[in-house]
Amino acid sequence: MAVFLRQPLYYLVRGDFFTKTVYNFLLRSLKMIPIYRIVDAGYSGLKNNYATFAACSAGLSQNRTIMIFPEGNTKHEKRLRPLQKGLGRIVLGTFENFPKMEELYIVPVGVNYTYAELHRREVMIDIGEPIEGRQVFEEMQGRAGVELTHRLEKAMADHMVVIDHPEDEGLAEHLLVMDRSERLTGVFPVKSAAPAPFRAEKKIADWVNRQPEQAKEGLSEACAVYFDALKERKIEDWNLVYPNRYGWTAWSLAIIGFLPGWVGRIFCYPPMALAWHIRKSRVSRIEFFAPVLLATSMGSFLIYFILWGLIAWIASSWQVFLGALLLGFLGYVSLVNQELWHNLKLQQRFRRLSAEAKARLQELRLQIKNRTHDL
Repeated sequence: MAVFLRQPLYYLVRGDFFTKTVYNFLLRSLKMIPIYRIVDAGYSGLKNNYATFAACSAGLSQNRTIMIFPEGNTKHEKRLRPLQKGLGRIVLGTFENFPKMEELYIVPVGVNYTYAELHRREVMIDIGEPIEGRQVFEEMQGRAGVELTHRLEKAMADHMVVIDHPEDEGLAEHLLVMDRSERLTGVFPVKSAAPAPFRAEKKIADWVNRQPEQAKEGLSEACAVYFDALKERKIEDWNLVYPNRYGWTAWSLAIIGFLPGWVGRIFCYPPMALAWHIRKSRVSRIEFFAPVLLATSMGSFLIYFILWGLIAWIASSWQVFLGALLLGFLGYVSLVNQELWHNLKLQQRFRRLSAEAKARLQELRLQIKNRTHDL
């Protein structure tokens, strides 16, 4: 959101991150505002939120934009958890403390991942219509906070891929994987405004939620048989949809990029090794794998290139720094090249299957598609 929006964003984040002086300075420098939860700070720590709510109200009165994660926690699942009361308190407090404020808009945003724990995968951001806070404040009076939370909850669910029941997540994921195979994406574009991917995934999730239990059981069994067969043969679903996806052009690019990719990988090893070490030693929950790795790698690479800048300055050679930047770019090339080689291996593995094995896999896949014909 910070990348895509023009105005600077302020964020409400876990208050226990601000306990150390250095962290407090860095986080506040990045426009982060502490919010304290019982699970982190206990009941005694909740009193600190009065200052946080006051700071948010003051910022909103100055037309600042604040990003709030209203669920109040992070979990790796396609489900909207109950919203906390903090957002309603901030909105009501803003109108009470700044009565001349004409309007305050609450914009619901759904953030949906394909594979949140992996790099270079899709994130689908769907933004809803803004909710007018003053209308709720004036019409509902004492129940304004509850009503606002209810409206926001409904609005957010409309812009999210939601699986109602945890036991249906496996079935939904199998169907989502099959749909993604039929709309494979390449290296570019990195950013797209096309709404089709999100709409397709939401349609599948909503379809699964509507199915009777008996139908879901039969479909789950069919999916399990099919995906177990793919796993046994070490191939993926897209191999059946696009058996000849990669030709000589892809092989040529893979071969040409192999050596430069390895050079870039070796150059980028020190900062990435540090980032991976921090992630592996400090993070245990899958929800934080990607964000911690991203943040630590950004910091380590910043320090890394500053060091190369100092080396270039000492050597009185700007070519040294340009060379470091080029090698850093080759590090990204190595990621793309690794993915390409991986997919080429999958394609070769599929081609080596017997005609009978391919026909059996196609039959299993078709059985699933026939069961989901009304999707």
